[in-house]
Amino acid sequence: MKPITFAAATQPYLTDKLFLLDPVLASIRYIERIIRNRGRISSKGGSTLPPELWLMIIKHLDDEARQPSGKRQMHLVKASLAPSLRSAGGPSNLLRCVRVEFNLPPGQGLAGSLYNRGSVFDFLDFLAEATADKARAINEASHAARQDLKDGVRDMVIHEAMLREESAEGILEEDDSGVGLEDMIEATYLASVVEIPTLRELSGAGATFFLSLRLSDDAGYPPGLYDDIEIPDILAWTEGGSCSVCSGERVMLAQGDDSEDVIMRFWGDHPLMGSGMRFACPLCVGVFNQQDWDTAGLLFFGATLFDGYFAPNTHKAQAIVEGRLKQLGYSTSAVDDDA
Repeated sequence: MKPITFAAATQPYLTDKLFLLDPVLASIRYIERIIRNRGRISSKGGSTLPPELWLMIIKHLDDEARQPSGKRQMHLVKASLAPSLRSAGGPSNLLRCVRVEFNLPPGQGLAGSLYNRGSVFDFLDFLAEATADKARAINEASHAARQDLKDGVRDMVIHEAMLREESAEGILEEDDSGVGLEDMIEATYLASVVEIPTLRELSGAGATFFLSLRLSDDAGYPPGLYDDIEIPDILAWTEGGSCSVCSGERVMLAQGDDSEDVIMRFWGDHPLMGSGMRFACPLCVGVFNQQDWDTAGLLFFGATLFDGYFAPNTHKAQAIVEGRLKQLGYSTSAVDDDA
């Protein structure tokens, strides 16, 4: 994720996307704007602090707010340009941010329960266009694809059971398309099983925030609203880091049935399966975006060569994972050399 820019706030797709709002940083920036615009903040008794002292307090709070912490909570929001400034040509944009939540049972997260690669890709698509129509289209497509795969596997199993009477190759026979049963089974591991629930807007105290964006914000003064959010961001900052894949371990060992199941669901039949190498959890750590899935998402480390496949440099991979964990507010102990 990255702080929203002045230019991004005027894009036509703004109202469709989901953003993350840091209420602590947004509140600090609000107070800062008042003070820098020669405003005053007074107590009920009329007492005020000098602007210089306020700026010292703000700097301290700002430094603290920029340090990731596992105890911090952010909110999913939808944003829109406030009507009063929609056509204004001035140097600032006023954004109205409304908190939203998925309609899920209490305590249940969506990002942390995504099952496999296909589900991840579908949810990434939804984040960029978080509308009811988009959710409906994704859900219908995933249902249809899963059913087609199940039907295909069932038909192929029946077909190959018949062939086994005549051929010892039975289970490995291919159909006319050249797709064998093993390929079909792998496809079922990777196919989307996501069910995107509806979103609802919250109301009442703390549900709506107004953020004023200026060009100067792009030069190091993040307003507390984040764009281009990814699944690990949502999982870490809104779902408490709860991950169904690694159970909060963040780093896994490519050994045993559990890890093989994870690798099959996110990468398919990978040559490093069973290698004993460590790898970053593909859901809560390693999935950056769809384009660099195989490079940033995999991040096996602990060896340099296995069955002719070169893994990323151990130290480089470790540094990448450590940096990612720090960004998400997690402990880096899982990537120590002796782990």
